[in-house]
Amino acid sequence: MDVPAAGNTLGDHVTAEAPRRQTPLRVGVVIPAFDAGAWLSTTLASVRGQSLPPDEVVIVDDGSRDDTLRLAQREAAREERWSVVDQPNRGVAAARNAGFAALGTDLEAVMFLDADDQLLPRALERLATACRAVPEAAAAYCSMHLVDDRGAALGDGPADYWRPRLRRSRLGVRRIPDADPRTPFLAIWAGAAVIPSVTLIRAPMFRAAGGFDPDFGQPFEDMDLFLRLAENRPFAYVPERLVLYRRHAEQSTAKADVVHAQQQKLEDRWRAARAEGASEASESMRALNRWVTPRDAPGAVARAVTRGDPRAAVTIAGGAVRRILRP
Repeated sequence: MDVPAAGNTLGDHVTAEAPRRQTPLRVGVVIPAFDAGAWLSTTLASVRGQSLPPDEVVIVDDGSRDDTLRLAQREAAREERWSVVDQPNRGVAAARNAGFAALGTDLEAVMFLDADDQLLPRALERLATACRAVPEAAAAYCSMHLVDDRGAALGDGPADYWRPRLRRSRLGVRRIPDADPRTPFLAIWAGAAVIPSVTLIRAPMFRAAGGFDPDFGQPFEDMDLFLRLAENRPFAYVPERLVLYRRHAEQSTAKADVVHAQQQKLEDRWRAARAEGASEASESMRALNRWVTPRDAPGAVARAVTRGDPRAAVTIAGGAVRRILRP
């Protein structure tokens, strides 16, 4: 698959505030891989083609049954600061944590790139620039192109569980303009399109947050981490599509019943821990229940019915009712 060229603009705020003559951020890339032989070489080629080359790359083979490990070892042998971690299958969260542990401690930021996704040539550069421009941010993230298992474009509309960036306001919630990169907890909680492959995380922040939770299961193990990061610091948004995000039947997000069960698990975990008080997290949860869910739920139910998935429609509707009835 040919990798399209990255765009030429970063967004007014990031471009205006980005320092011009600073030492580039020291960046590492961790690639967890399980039975990813069909895509791994293309993914690694996209990393190799970055305008800001990563200082380290760690590929974690998570007990693959195909030729993933052989491909990873062959590609890593070509690069001085690339390495491979070979471990029994323990799941993507554990694989990401193992990759981070294998990185050098002098790195400033890390991306967890899925083995079936691709970076456009200036992805790391743009994300590192955003981290410099918004120094209080825990991470920077960008938008993406959606492609299928063969690399054909799927269109760039959001999935049912992704929403525009939102923040609280005196009259409820409002959409954040692209010119403002700061993305608060509410936007992450409400379902902004933040996934590991589009996100560059400050290494000290990742370490302080405790990494991914291997016991949580998939999906939403990534969102659980992002919420922990966003509790006290914003994310910085880069309004460019700098990643090719692959959708295919083998993904955990392709199984609607698993997705909705894990989403409920995530909501229960966070509500139990932060439902009381006036923290940013608890106020954001209340704002979502009061202003966002009643507006968005009917459309999500209708889309599930249209695509012939009544089970998903019932699950979405039931979850919306539970959220609306909560205080």
